[in-house]
Amino acid sequence: MNHTISLIGIITLFLLWSAVGLSIYKSQNKEEKIGGPISIPKSIWLTYALYIYSVLPVGFLVFYFPEQPWRNLLFIIIGIFGFRFVIQYYMMYVSKNWRTKHGVAFNVSTACLLIFYLVYVSFVSDFSFGLNPKAATAWFYFVYGCIMATTLLTDSFYAVEFNKLVGERTMGDKAIWFASNEPKFDRINTITRRNNFLFILALVLISCLYISNYDQF
Repeated sequence: MNHTISLIGIITLFLLWSAVGLSIYKSQNKEEKIGGPISIPKSIWLTYALYIYSVLPVGFLVFYFPEQPWRNLLFIIIGIFGFRFVIQYYMMYVSKNWRTKHGVAFNVSTACLLIFYLVYVSFVSDFSFGLNPKAATAWFYFVYGCIMATTLLTDSFYAVEFNKLVGERTMGDKAIWFASNEPKFDRINTITRRNNFLFILALVLISCLYISNYDQF
């Protein structure tokens, strides 16, 4: 696919998903909705996490369609999070019995699967890394996979800390799923604000490096 079209596609996805994140933030804080109000740091994290988990893999697959084994990595990510969306949506909005331990279990198991696949690609498969321009593709998807695994583990840390504050109140018609601006969430909001900067900066940097050198691949 033409590089310019691919670049426009990725930027468009980012802008659209940013608008979705803003809409979620306004909706949760404007009305008394299940899940409760959400703080700005948590809203930014949620938007970032859903973008890197679900939107960006589809974008890279559609607009760049990388060679193997990175194409399989994207298919695995899309499949896993597509499955999670169905299960989690049902447990949150239908059965209303979602607990933080469910999210932690999924995050940790997914992170382990990603790490296993990255180790396999690096040391077991016949694919090799290098310092030539073509190898930049391999390094990008490898680092992207590492960022995603780290994001999942960080999200698990947030969930554990959140559970200490709300306990079983993640279930029922008045479930609380997000850290709000209440004082009891100050610590987790401060940590989230700092990590938002670090994770988004890392993703932007590797994406810019990859996209700017795409014509060399």
